[in-house]
Amino acid sequence: MPSPIMRTASLATLALALCVTASPAHAALDPGTGSYAFQVTATLVVAAGFALAAWAPRLRALLARRRAAGREDAD
Repeated sequence: MPSPIMRTASLATLALALCVTASPAHAALDPGTGSYAFQVTATLVVAAGFALAAWAPRLRALLARRRAAGREDAD
C-alpha cells in the first residue's frame, strides 16, 4: 500500500497533468452552477455524517462481537 505522501504526490501530478492538457470548453456554464455544485456536495457530506453517526453504535457492537469471537477462537 503506498504511503499517504506518495498517494498525495500522485494525485497532485495527475491533477496538474489534467490541467495542462485540458482543451478549451465549447460551452457556457450558468454562474449559479458553482453554487449548486457546492450545495449538492455540502448536502452529501452532511448526510454522510448523519448516516455515520446513526450507524456508529451498531458498527462498534459488530466489531466488538467479532473481536470477542476471535479471542475465543484463539484460546
